[in-house]
Amino acid sequence: MKNRILEIAKRQYKEIISFFTLVASSIFIKELTFLHYNTTSGPDFDKYFVYLEQNSYLLDLTGREQGIFYYYLNSLNFYRYHEVLTSDNFFYYLDKSIQELNFLLFVFSLIGFYFLLLHFGFKKRDVLIALTMLNFFPLAIAIRMVFKPEILALSFLPWIILCVELHKKSKKYSYLFLALPFTVALFAKGSVLGSFGLFFLLFYLLPILKGDKKKVFLIFICFVLFASLISFEDYESNGSNLLQVVHDEKYNNQADVNFIYKVDFPKLIKSPVKFDHADSFISLTLLDTFGDYFDLYWNEDSNLFRKHRKELFLFEESRSIGVPKLDISEKNITFYLQNNTDIYLRPFLSLILSLLFFIFLFIYIKKGNKFSKFLFAPLLGMSIMIIQSVFGFPSKNYDPLVGDSIKPYYYGYFLCLGFLFLCIQIFNERKKIKLIVLPYVLLILFILGFPKLNSTEYESGIAQVNSYSSFCKLNKPIIQITSDNKDLLQCETKDRIFSLNYKDYENYDNFKRQPRVKIFNTIAGFFIILNSALIIAFSRKEGHF
Repeated sequence: MKNRILEIAKRQYKEIISFFTLVASSIFIKELTFLHYNTTSGPDFDKYFVYLEQNSYLLDLTGREQGIFYYYLNSLNFYRYHEVLTSDNFFYYLDKSIQELNFLLFVFSLIGFYFLLLHFGFKKRDVLIALTMLNFFPLAIAIRMVFKPEILALSFLPWIILCVELHKKSKKYSYLFLALPFTVALFAKGSVLGSFGLFFLLFYLLPILKGDKKKVFLIFICFVLFASLISFEDYESNGSNLLQVVHDEKYNNQADVNFIYKVDFPKLIKSPVKFDHADSFISLTLLDTFGDYFDLYWNEDSNLFRKHRKELFLFEESRSIGVPKLDISEKNITFYLQNNTDIYLRPFLSLILSLLFFIFLFIYIKKGNKFSKFLFAPLLGMSIMIIQSVFGFPSKNYDPLVGDSIKPYYYGYFLCLGFLFLCIQIFNERKKIKLIVLPYVLLILFILGFPKLNSTEYESGIAQVNSYSSFCKLNKPIIQITSDNKDLLQCETKDRIFSLNYKDYENYDNFKRQPRVKIFNTIAGFFIILNSALIIAFSRKEGHF
């Protein structure tokens, strides 16, 4: 009996440690991205900023085709800062607001994944460790960094799957009703609609249709009604809908069929740089799943992720291969090579991680268990990208010079799903494999651009951005460990930030007004919060986890 009590206490202690590790890592990544990345200079920000301008009465219509739910949430969150906005600090606070909302949406996805994995019977500690791994998955980091609605797909996907799985187990149609607002809000982009629709069609639709026809029909009617109201409100804001996509002229092309399978492995290793692999789907996917092949995130020129990197590993040309030289004072190691070959260490490491990920993904898909469909989901996302780029359906969308329209980010929510279920199965089968978590985290941080040089410019940039952080006082002692200039770290003083390329904005006064009310999107948001609580309450009461 005593041994049993000690065993329970030991397990609970490990679970508590794992929980706090997950919380700490979530906040750590949030602050890391906020301090080092300017979302307002990120990919396609200018295209989607019109949604915020429309919500603030600067535009009658956005002229875009995407669902407005994500941008409406951003407008509401940004309004919290309306009293302190000026032309100078407008984009500082907008950057902060966007990353705050993305963080909350990501936390919402973690909660959904947590209960989904518990529902499948995985141990709580394994679940918490797998979610920590997901925290450091590069695509999950990228999705949190930029101003794009793919974060919605990641946020709502686990809740929809949980509802369908609970229905399958309990035969209660109330769970399918609870999934409706998540599903409607999920369809923010045509690519999300296509990939999720294909996933649902292959793995869930047929069993549902075989059930109670009246209830299924009622759910369908409710879905169509709810989706129609949301679509109508979206159209009022945009002047177009999801099917009226207009791409830039440079994307009016189709890739050759060999684009699907073509790969040059020597070139992949020797030249893993942007534009060199635009004709290879496999190469683009391998280089961008754990890396930043397109230089949009941590390799983007203007942000602090890219700047002030301290190179731990140096490579020098030598007539003979000598023993590597370790320099303790400079904290680096020099390798001597006979050939003057370009070394791309970070892209190479991300390539290795991608290869390992996809190898294990296929190994576990081949096992054919009930989790295989989640591992197969990334392949469905890939198929949607291939169909559009090669076959031009539903519209042509391929730039032969860059190939950026098929990057993994666009189905990153499925890659996150596959990565999470791969990790949890490996942890469940091999207990000691959890020891890889710390080396994995350190490797990801290295790929992101760490460690950093102790330079005045870097420390000044970090200090200025940190003064805008909600966790400024918490960050301060951590930053001071590596900072030589302690006087810069003042949480009360908010100076202009030059290091992250922020701009002025003259129409800031319009954002002091309360955003336009989107009644049906507001209702959707209300039911998403309410239904998530009901899903947890009902399923716990019925003993599903």
